[in-house]
Order: sequence, then C-alpha cells, then structure tokens
Amino acid sequence: MQITKLHMHTERDHSQVVCTSSKKDPSKKSVPSFKQRFIRRCVVALIFMVVFCVINFVLLCAYIPYSSWSLISWEAFDKAPYVDTIVTGSSYAERTINPNILDDKLGYTTYNIAVPYQSLHDSFQAIKKAHETRGISRVVLGLRHETLCADSNERDLKRHAIFTTGYVSDISVVYYLRDMFDTVFDPQYFGKRDSLNYPVLWGYHLRQDAEPLYNLTQRLISSDRIADSVARYSNWHYYGKGYGNYNNTQKSFNKNSGLPFPFGTLSDTHMKTYEDICKYCKENNIELITVVTPYPSFTFTSDKGNYPMMMKPLEKIAETYGSVYIDLNLVKNNKYRLSLEHFYDVEHVNTYGADRATALVTDILSHEDPQARMHELLYTYNQWDECCKSYPAE
Repeated sequence: MQITKLHMHTERDHSQVVCTSSKKDPSKKSVPSFKQRFIRRCVVALIFMVVFCVINFVLLCAYIPYSSWSLISWEAFDKAPYVDTIVTGSSYAERTINPNILDDKLGYTTYNIAVPYQSLHDSFQAIKKAHETRGISRVVLGLRHETLCADSNERDLKRHAIFTTGYVSDISVVYYLRDMFDTVFDPQYFGKRDSLNYPVLWGYHLRQDAEPLYNLTQRLISSDRIADSVARYSNWHYYGKGYGNYNNTQKSFNKNSGLPFPFGTLSDTHMKTYEDICKYCKENNIELITVVTPYPSFTFTSDKGNYPMMMKPLEKIAETYGSVYIDLNLVKNNKYRLSLEHFYDVEHVNTYGADRATALVTDILSHEDPQARMHELLYTYNQWDECCKSYPAE
C-alpha cells in the first residue's frame, strides 16, 4: 500500500511540474488583447502629436519675425481693455487710417488690426472675430482697386499665413482650429501640397534673411517688440493702438513710379465677399465705413475713365446696405488733398498723408449729415473728368 501511495504522489507531482513548466515556457507568450493594442497605439500617437506640436511651436517662434507688424497690431487689440471700432484691410488700410485722430475727434475707441497683404476674405474673418470676441460696433474697411482685382497670387497661402500669424496671436485654440480646418479642407487646397504644408505655418516664413536664433532669443528674454521694430525699420514709428507708419518718402518714388497704372476688371468673387461683409455688418448692427485709400494723382493721367467705371459697382453695394463709402481719390478741398510729399511710395501714404486722410474721414463722419458733407468735400464718379482736371501737375 505504501508503494502505491508513493506512486500516486509521484504522478501528481509530475503533473504539477509539467503544468508549471508549461506556464513558464517562453515560447508560448500571451497575445495582447485588442484593447491593449488600441491603448498602446493611442499612447504612441499622443506622444507623436505632443512632440510634433512642441517642435512646430519652437520653429514658429524661430522663423516668425519677432518685430512683425501683424503681431504688434493684434497684440494691442487683444490687450486693449475696451474696443468699439477696428480698422482692417491690407497695408492700404494699415498705413492710411490713424486711429488716434478718429478717437480724438469722434470719441471712438479704435484699434488698427490691418495686416500687410491681407485679402478681402481675411478682412472678413478679422471683422467676425472682432465682433464675436469684443462686440465691436464699427468697422473702417480700407481698400483700393487692387484689393478687388483678380490676382494670380491671391490664393498663395503665404499671404494668408502672414494674416494668421496675427489673427491667432492670442493663442485662441478655437480660432486656430477653425482657420486650420477651413484652410486645409478648402477645395482649392485639399489634397494638394498646400493642404499638407499649412499646418506647419513657420514654413511660409522661410527666407534667406530669416533670423531664427535672433527671433528665439528676443522671445525668450521678452524683448520689447515695438522697440525692436522701430530699431529695425528706419523712419518707421509706432503711434499706439496698433498703428505704425513711415514718416518719409522713398527716394525712388516719383511721378514715373508704376506707370502706366492699369485699372482692370474687378473680381466677381471679391465683389461677392465685399457684399457679404456689408450684409454681415448690417445684420449685426455694425456700422461699416468703407474708405478707398488714395493714389498719387499722377496715376490717373493716362486713365480714360476706367477707374470710376470699375469703382461704381462697389459704391452701389455700399449704398444698398446703408454703409458709408468714402473715396479719398475724389477730394475737392485743397485742405485735404494729398500731394506727393504725403506718400511713402506709389501704394502707401506716409504719416503726414495718413493724418490728412484721417482728418477728412473724421470731418465727414462728425457732420450731422455725413452724405451732405461728403458732397461738399468730394467729387462723385460722374464728375471724374472734372476731378482729374482739378489736380495740379506734379
């Protein structure tokens, strides 16, 4: 009996050993469940996204110019305790309307958030953001004939990237993601190179004179952005509320600059965008003031009536929606008329030209009957020949 018991005990031990050894067999590894694989992949994807965002942020800080005017303008707007009026548009608006004069004469609280190369579409985005975040009640939209013309470069995302640099400078995730989604999935870009490049915004700021180390250093030490810009751009001065300008005239600027000047057909797309801006402002009780910024008078010497013919439809849209429309190229009164010394170049006025142009705008807006005052100070498009003859030879 004892031998039998010993045998049974041995077999039981043997089975336990076999079972134990089979559990420890390295050749028989357990397969991760679907849930475990899914979690691992999510963690890897999350780590990749974090690393990508960190690298992208560092490169943005390195390649976006620290002294960027768009950053100066939008940061002033974002930090302002109160805003009821904005000036928007491309550099035409940026360099023509002095918000300090508007506020002194009209009691507004105005900030200039116009950005160089800004398209009419981007001006519309700026208006909507300013209304949604600050509840603005007034918009001064500065533009010229070129703003509304078809341009082979108008869909160049580099121009939009410059606008976005300031537009999302407040690190607004909502507006950043909205802009990213709308741009990447735009039918004109989706599936093309630009739809892949746009999320990496710093790539649009790569150029030979880029100073990545300088930009990073200035950001790390929180250098004064405005002082840096004043030091970097000779004769450029900052006057507050997002507005800066040159106080000189370029040496190369003369009456032969840019001639002959073509006044081509306006783009239906841009005209539709302008009408959408007028409609949006009316529906949201925002006073829209459209200011057509000035040309040097010599640009009209070879014009055969094309300019007024092109601009009349724009004026008609403004009138339809009850918007104020002021064309600074129709000035009657010598008090407000600009001469060559008021221009920086053929496209932009300088500080003195901006002060004079803004004074004219405030004169009209401060009058109890702006339309009547406008007729006193400005010609109409139907009086174009008379207007051109009234300009002195320069």
